[in-house]
Amino acid sequence: MKRWPVFAYLLLLLTSGLLLAAAFPVRLFPWLSGWWLLLGYSLFLFLNLRYTALKLYHFKGLVLLTGSLLVIVLGAYRYLQCKQDLQSDYFPNYKPDCIKVCINTEPQIKNGVTIFKARVLEAFGKGHHYPCSGTLLVALKSNSSPALQYGDELLIRAKYKIVGSPANPFEFDSKAWLGGQNIYTRCFLQPRDWILKKRHQGNPLVEFALNLRQQQIQVYRKLLKNEEAFTIASTLILGYRSELSKETLDTYSRTGTIHVLSVSGMHVGLIYLVLHWMLKFMDRRKILKLFKSLLIVGLIWFYALLTGFSPCVLRSAIMISLFILSKTLQRQSNGLNVLAFSAFCLLFYDPFIFFDIGFQLSFLSVFGLMYLQPLIQAWLKSRHLLLRKGWALIAMSLAAQTATFPLSIYYFHQFPLYFMLSNLFIMLPASLLMYLGIVLLLLRMPFLATIFEWLICSSNLVLKWIAELPFSSLSGLWITKTELFLLCCGLTLMVLGLEHYQKKTLFAALTVLIFLEISVATAKIDHYCQKKLVLFKLSKNYAAAYIKSDKATLFTDVDPKGIAFTYSIKPCLDQNQVTEIHFKFHYPDVKKIKHL
Repeated sequence: MKRWPVFAYLLLLLTSGLLLAAAFPVRLFPWLSGWWLLLGYSLFLFLNLRYTALKLYHFKGLVLLTGSLLVIVLGAYRYLQCKQDLQSDYFPNYKPDCIKVCINTEPQIKNGVTIFKARVLEAFGKGHHYPCSGTLLVALKSNSSPALQYGDELLIRAKYKIVGSPANPFEFDSKAWLGGQNIYTRCFLQPRDWILKKRHQGNPLVEFALNLRQQQIQVYRKLLKNEEAFTIASTLILGYRSELSKETLDTYSRTGTIHVLSVSGMHVGLIYLVLHWMLKFMDRRKILKLFKSLLIVGLIWFYALLTGFSPCVLRSAIMISLFILSKTLQRQSNGLNVLAFSAFCLLFYDPFIFFDIGFQLSFLSVFGLMYLQPLIQAWLKSRHLLLRKGWALIAMSLAAQTATFPLSIYYFHQFPLYFMLSNLFIMLPASLLMYLGIVLLLLRMPFLATIFEWLICSSNLVLKWIAELPFSSLSGLWITKTELFLLCCGLTLMVLGLEHYQKKTLFAALTVLIFLEISVATAKIDHYCQKKLVLFKLSKNYAAAYIKSDKATLFTDVDPKGIAFTYSIKPCLDQNQVTEIHFKFHYPDVKKIKHL
C-alpha cells in the first residue's frame, strides 16, 4: 500500500484543529496563547535534536502523538488569532457613532446598490477616537457622486447590524456565509450617511492590478457586441463575475460545467503551457532555463493578482510554482504532496479560506484528477490513439465529478446527469477561448473579436441545448450533514477497496452506504406522512404553508416569480419534497404551479 504524503497528514491535522476551534471558539480562546504554543514547539524541537542521546526511538508513538497534537493546536490557534469578533479591538466593542473604513474589495454595483467589503480603521464616539479592527459588509445606495473604488477611505455612520440567523426554515444562511469570510456585521447606507475622505489608501500592487483588469474589461466591452459574450469573456479570462446573468449561471450549473466560469487550475495550467511553449528557445542554456522558470512563475503570479487572488487561483499558482521549481532543479515532485502543501500554506495564512465553497470544490477536483483519474484510466487500455485520448478525457471528467459530487449535492441540491457529455464538449472550446481571449487583449484585432464572440455564442447554444434535454439534472436533492459524512466515508472506503482489492474495505463501504440509504429512506417516509403548518417571516409580505405529503397550500400575497418566493419560501418547500403547490392569493390567473 502506498504511503500518503507527509503534508497530507499535516493538512489533516491542521484542518482538525481549525474545525475544533470553529466549534468551540469562546471556550478555547481564553487559554490558547501563542506563548504556550511557542514553548511547546521549542520543547519538541529540542527533543528531536536530542533524539538519539535521549533514546527517544523507544517512544516513537509518543513523539508522533506529541507532534500531531502540536499541529492540531497550531490550527486552532491560527483560527482564533484571525477570528475578528474575538479580538479586544473589534470595533463594535466601542459602540461608536462613526467609523473610518477602507474599501478592501472591488465594489460591485447591482440594481442601483454598491456592495463592498471594508476594513475598519478607527471608531469615533463621545469625543474620542480609537484604532480598531474588523471587516464590514457595506451596501450603499448609488448616486451621482464619484464612483467608489478599491482603496478609498470613507467616514460612515455606525449604522451596522450584527448579521442574524435566517428567519425562515432552510432559507439561505447569510450569517454562516459571511461568518465563513470572517464578517459578522453589515450595514446599508444612504448617500447622506458617508463621506469620501481619501483615495488610494489600499495596497498599491492590488490597486494597480484591479485598475489593469478594468482596462482589459473595457477592451472586451469595446470589441464584443454581444452582451452575453462580453460577460463570459470577462469571467473566463479575467475572473470578473459581477455581470453574469442568472440564466447563464443556471445553464453552466445544470450541465456540470460551472468550473469553466471559475478562474482556476485549468486556466493557470493553460497559461503555463503557452508560456512554456513560447519560451522553449531558452532551454538551450542552464542560466537561460533558470531565467525562463522565474519569468513564467512571475507571470503566473501576476495573472493570479489580476484575477483578485481567489483561493483556487492561489492554489494553482502555488502548485505550478513548486512544479516549475522542482523541474528546474531536476527534482521529482509528488503531486498530492504539492497539493497538500499549497492547501497547508493557504490555510495557515488565512484559516477562513477553508469555509470558501470554491476552495473546497477546487481542491477536491484537483485531488480527484491526481488520485482517481489514473485508477479510472487503467480500467481501459487500447492501442488506438484516438480511443486512448477519448477515454482519458472521460476518466478526467469522472474523477473530478466523483470527488466533488457529495459537496455539490450538499450545497447546490442538484446533480447534472449529462456532465460527461457537457465536459467532453466544452474542453476544446474553453481552451480555444482562453488562448483567443488573451491574444485579443494583446493585439485588439476586430476580426479576432468576431471569431471569439462566435465561439462563445456557439458554445453557449450547445450547453443550453444540453441543459434543456429531458432529465438533464436531478434537483431538490437535500442531504443532512450526517448523510454527507456517510456519503463521503462510503465513497472513500469504496475507492480504497477497489484500488487495493480489499474485501473487508468494500464490505465496510457497503455497510456505510446501507446506513446512508436507511437514513434517506426514513426521511422520504417522514416527508410522505408529513402534515405541518409553516409560518414564514417576510418583511413586506405574508405567507403560510400547509404541507400534506408532497402537496402544499400556500396562503400568501407574494409573487411566485419574485425574490421573496425564490429565496424565502421555495427552499423550505423543496426541502420538504413538495412537488405541487396550490396558491391561495389575489392572482386570479395563477391557480396551480407544479415544480420539480
